[in-house]
Amino acid sequence: MQIHQNTIFDVQDQTLALLKSTQSFIERVNKNKELHVKDGLIEEKYLTDVASILKNEYQKANELEMVIAVVGTMKAGKSTTINAIVGHEVLPNRNYPMTALPTVVTHISGKKIPSLEFPNSKPINSLSKKIAEKINSMSGDEINEIDFLHHKEVEDLIGELKIKGQLKLSRNYEGQEQIFKFLKSLNDIMRLAKELNIEPPYEAYRLINDLPTIEVEFQHLSGLEQQSHGKLSIIDTPGPNEYGQSEKLKAIFKDQLQKASAVLLVVDYTQMNSEAGGDVREEISTVQGSLGERFFVMLNKFDAKTKNDVSQEDTVSFFCNQLMDGSVPPSNVFPVSAQRAFLANRAINELDSSNALNVKDDWVPDFGEIAFGEDWEEDIEDAEDVRKKAKRIWKRAGFEAPLENVVMEAANNAATLSLESALTQLETIHNRLNEGINGYKEAINTNIDSLRVAIKNIESDKLKIDSVQKQTQTLIVKQTQEMNTAILDLAKATIQIADKKVQLLFDNTQNNIFLTKKKQAKIESNEGGQIIDLRIFRKFLGWRSTSTPSDKLESLIEKGEIKFENSQKAEMKKLLKFINSALETIQQDAYKEVTTNLNKTITKAKNAINKSISSELEEVLNEAKKNLKDSGFTLSLSLNKISTSIKNIDTETISTDVNKTSESRRRTRVKDSYFSKFTNWLNDDWGRETYYVDVDVYIVKVNDIKQRSNAAISNAMQGISDTANRFLLENVKPDIDAHITEVSRYLEKYRKTLLAGARAKEQSQKNQEELIAKLNVFGKELQYIAEDTLDTKEDLNLTQEKSV
Repeated sequence: MQIHQNTIFDVQDQTLALLKSTQSFIERVNKNKELHVKDGLIEEKYLTDVASILKNEYQKANELEMVIAVVGTMKAGKSTTINAIVGHEVLPNRNYPMTALPTVVTHISGKKIPSLEFPNSKPINSLSKKIAEKINSMSGDEINEIDFLHHKEVEDLIGELKIKGQLKLSRNYEGQEQIFKFLKSLNDIMRLAKELNIEPPYEAYRLINDLPTIEVEFQHLSGLEQQSHGKLSIIDTPGPNEYGQSEKLKAIFKDQLQKASAVLLVVDYTQMNSEAGGDVREEISTVQGSLGERFFVMLNKFDAKTKNDVSQEDTVSFFCNQLMDGSVPPSNVFPVSAQRAFLANRAINELDSSNALNVKDDWVPDFGEIAFGEDWEEDIEDAEDVRKKAKRIWKRAGFEAPLENVVMEAANNAATLSLESALTQLETIHNRLNEGINGYKEAINTNIDSLRVAIKNIESDKLKIDSVQKQTQTLIVKQTQEMNTAILDLAKATIQIADKKVQLLFDNTQNNIFLTKKKQAKIESNEGGQIIDLRIFRKFLGWRSTSTPSDKLESLIEKGEIKFENSQKAEMKKLLKFINSALETIQQDAYKEVTTNLNKTITKAKNAINKSISSELEEVLNEAKKNLKDSGFTLSLSLNKISTSIKNIDTETISTDVNKTSESRRRTRVKDSYFSKFTNWLNDDWGRETYYVDVDVYIVKVNDIKQRSNAAISNAMQGISDTANRFLLENVKPDIDAHITEVSRYLEKYRKTLLAGARAKEQSQKNQEELIAKLNVFGKELQYIAEDTLDTKEDLNLTQEKSV
């Protein structure tokens, strides 16, 4: 064990030295402006971004810190997920965006009471002063026009700003109450600034050390023996629907994503195909390649799954293959309910400490309803039963798998993963710098004719790439035509099956509701098993499995209409509930049947397009590399996988219409006379008279239901068909275009670098020699650093092998 520890620390020292060397290298390249190429491979903006990344990686490697970035849309459950992981409510929840700045939560063994440190509070204090000045200069009408200013907590904050002139945020906060108050104030200040068109100081918070950091023991890591002596942190990041129009906050999100050691994507299962969710996946795709297996997904709110939804296995498969285009393995996707996991864990903790739950605590009613239903207050006193229920809720919440496979694994391997992250970043940076420096140098050294050929070849290659991009449209038209034929056949078959099921629903001679098991089995045998089993809906009608309600229902059906009077109203409500549920099931079955097969059709079409485009693009790129090599240049650009996603559609809800009318009903009664009463006692018709009354009658037209059901399913099929047709144009084409543009852009940067070399050749011989000498010095230094980086990666791999 001692050998492994020393080796890890040796690798840490090597990595820190490499990060410092590269930082120093970047600083010197940045100062030597003659090495810069505008819009080329080495430009000032790129060098500035790289400097920030290296500074962040140094911090993580120095502390052997593994940082998991939790990303997702607002209300996907990021804060609840982090609270469930930590085992304490360390982040507050609100109905409006709360992640004004990323917040870090760090595991500190033995620290039971959370504390928050905010070392860089000065920019926020200055911002609050500007806000106070702006508010004090506004009229009452101007303030009334801004809805956000009228939240109760925001009004209190505005009152404080008016009196004090600014906030004075502290550096340290202790305990949940103080932390919550600080985070809410910070969020409201940032939101106020945006509402008042004051730019928040986002750029002051690009480094993790500058962000608000909560330190607390992660309950599930309590007592866990950490083999790596590393530190685990989780960072809560803003989603696309939280940063709104702020490009600077979006830049911080991207920045933290690039700097993370691993990424945990939280997806709202009920909004899996939303536009905002697609934006998050698009941002993540830019860093997925460097993350490798350190990218994980939580399908949150999975407790909302109904019996009509596809299975858990199929949902995970759909997410991996369709929404993530196969870029994440199913083993890294976890269907969970963060809310249930958090509540269950909190209940268990409360029982451990006080052996009872306090019904006055605001979280207890939520837990009680999940555990016991609406009448939870009657059962919440039984501590043993509560504990049993809480453990069951925790298990069903699905949190054990991600805790073990993501959080505990990260904690145990924090040191290794933090160093691996730093070395991977270094390798990527070194490759880009090496290509920029050597390309520039070779362009100056190469004779002008060869240089012109190389530049011309790149221009030709870019035209070929443009041609590949134009081919996308032709391929999409072709694949759409093939898809339309398959969808049409599939829709026709599905509509016929659904129509038959609806017919059976109201067929008294075959409908399973009206039949005993013996008759049902006979019909199923005659029909080849085609009768749809609708006995499941008996529970809606409140019938026992042995009862045969045909007399009750058949008496209501007449000439394609179901009629009932007020006296039959209770039973008819049950019947209508059954009919609506049956229609919904038929519709959902049709929808699932089509979408399951449609997904296969779309995937086939999408893969055919991607394969064709990737093949064409790779051919162009290989030719570009060969041509440049012939001219004495090296191009190391490789193709990433094209990423595309599919979105779902909403289905129409079918419900049964009931029409009210009035009908005349024949009645008889005993005449009011002594003789009439006497004859009635003899059970004779003597003494009775006929009369008519108008009664309210409620009518359900069976044919209307059939037609509406058929129309709803047909509309759903049409909607699916339209979605499929639009999918290739709206989803696949933009993704492919973006992918091709990225390749073209890199070639353009390379071309600009060669053009800079051509311009340098126009300078004096002395200036050229001085520039080449500088490029040689920087090139050799970079080569040594890059070689040492690869050696250090090998050393790290050896420590991992020894620790197994």
